[in-house]
Amino acid sequence: MVEIVNVVGSGDLGIEIDLQELAADIPLAEYDDSHRPAPPTIQMRTGNSLILVYRTGTYAIRGGESIEDIEEARDHLLSILVDLSLIEDINDPNFAIRNVVCVGNLDQDIDLNAMVVRLGFEDTEYEPEQFPGLVYRPEYTNCVLLIFASGKVVITGGRSKKDAEMAFESLQAEIETF
Repeated sequence: MVEIVNVVGSGDLGIEIDLQELAADIPLAEYDDSHRPAPPTIQMRTGNSLILVYRTGTYAIRGGESIEDIEEARDHLLSILVDLSLIEDINDPNFAIRNVVCVGNLDQDIDLNAMVVRLGFEDTEYEPEQFPGLVYRPEYTNCVLLIFASGKVVITGGRSKKDAEMAFESLQAEIETF
């Protein structure tokens, strides 16, 4: 069983945006150009989610604890832009969930050195001097699993909770045969 801890989505409005003007029109939005060389953004929070809007019209939403959180934040942003007459409707066909980050627990300690051998050198990275977890990139999924000696696992790269669950269940099956 895995639990979602973060969801990231992004979209493209197909228009360029004057960020300073837009920030002035949205009460809780902040114009931020302090992270050079990163491009300036407008940042605003809705619930747990942080919305970042770029001059190019692209936007990213992160920090949601569910896909629904991200979709609600998207709808909130798009309805504001409709109210300001910057876009015609709240549909963004370019919007997609890009990453669902989940955590799971194998409920046992893991010998990471032995796990590297078991999972295969070509699909794993383990350098404990650099990072305390084993990085596992199985061929059968886009998910990347970060496996820790405590049995905790972080699953990234999936587009849904189901992707993460399938990757985690495959790892559990691999460990059971170990």
